[in-house]
Amino acid sequence: MPQLQQKQNEPIAYGKLFSRAVIVEFPKSKLLYISGTASIDKTGISVYPGDLKSQMEFTLERKSAILKQEGCDYSNIAQAIIYLKRSEDMRSCIAMLDKMGFPRDRALFQLGVDICRDNLLCEIEATAVINKIS
Repeated sequence: MPQLQQKQNEPIAYGKLFSRAVIVEFPKSKLLYISGTASIDKTGISVYPGDLKSQMEFTLERKSAILKQEGCDYSNIAQAIIYLKRSEDMRSCIAMLDKMGFPRDRALFQLGVDICRDNLLCEIEATAVINKIS
């Protein structure tokens, strides 16, 4: 996938071996698998440590940018998993998802779990379905 508006790069650019997103094509549609995304900048540094609101905004903006590159938006998300380090952040998380228009009704929440880095509070992975125009 192309660079994401210079906010995040493919993780291999900072020594991690996974893809930010992968597309699987079918005759009439394609699936866009977006890997776990957290508040990590283009150089691989965690941003907004300890600030759930800023981390959620950053993460959701990255998800939106990936979707936009494929000509779609949050309405294309078929399922998502939202990981929260602290269970008590659930109410704030839901408020942020609603504010940014993320389809939380299609999300599974994992509470009180480890995130990819100790200084991060949330991570989101998602799968989007994109119908091809005939």
